Amino acid sequence: MNEIGFVGLGRMGEPIVRHLGEKFMVSSVYNRTSGKIPSDLKPIAKSSPLEVAETSGIIFVMVTDSEASSEIVSRIIGGHIKDRLIVDMSTISYRQSLRNHEAVTKSGNHYVDCPVIGSVPAAVSGKLAAVAGGRSEDFSRIKGMLQTFTAKQIYAGNGGAGIALKLANNLVMGASMAALSEAIIMSENMGISLDLISEAFQSGGAMTRIFDLKKDKIREGNFAPEFSLGHQVKDLRYAMELAQDMGIPHISLSSVESEYSLAINSGKELDMSYILEFLRKMGSTDE
Repeated sequence: MNEIGFVGLGRMGEPIVRHLGEKFMVSSVYNRTSGKIPSDLKPIAKSSPLEVAETSGIIFVMVTDSEASSEIVSRIIGGHIKDRLIVDMSTISYRQSLRNHEAVTKSGNHYVDCPVIGSVPAAVSGKLAAVAGGRSEDFSRIKGMLQTFTAKQIYAGNGGAGIALKLANNLVMGASMAALSEAIIMSENMGISLDLISEAFQSGGAMTRIFDLKKDKIREGNFAPEFSLGHQVKDLRYAMELAQDMGIPHISLSSVESEYSLAINSGKELDMSYILEFLRKMGSTDE
């Protein structure tokens, strides 16, 4: 059974399912809030994740957090189906990923933790990156599907490796944005323009992809979410949990998580680049 089912039609899920549907048969979809299902997808909408799994051999999942992922997985395997492949693209905790792997395998099905790297614009353009953990044969089975909405498909290793790599990526992204914000404020206070700051930073060792991605938002003061503060804080907390479980140092991680946790009080749906505006306001308050 090669029909594809899709669970989770949020800002990331909807463009992904549309890219998938260009080359593969998407037979069913489910979204917790049925009213948010686009009208053209309503004919294939199901009333539960289990109904999606009953009509699909491969079920892609894109939901918010560990709790949502656990619920979806439990509802799918609770129906006593067999030989399905669940491709979980949600960014969840490493602990939950391992629990999902174990539960799905025991139920006679298969699971790949396959979070994507990139935010809404990359999902819309089909230029995300996928990092997968699980059986290599399962990754091979879905690689062509991943290619419809990603520019890079990476097999990270055994179960949990994909989500661990994604959490590490988001740690670097969050820390880079925080450090970049402090550097921009320092330079601005010397009367240096954003364009000159970018030209200097992007010419040497301080070059960061996040500056290219967020420069226009910073210039315009437009903090509409592409990747929200709420998601950034969630992922940093999952990364901190993983670091603690592994017994490795997480000094910078703790600092960055605290910084974003303060900023989130301004609104968790703001883009993560709002950390710059938050620090600006904090500096003016201190004065």
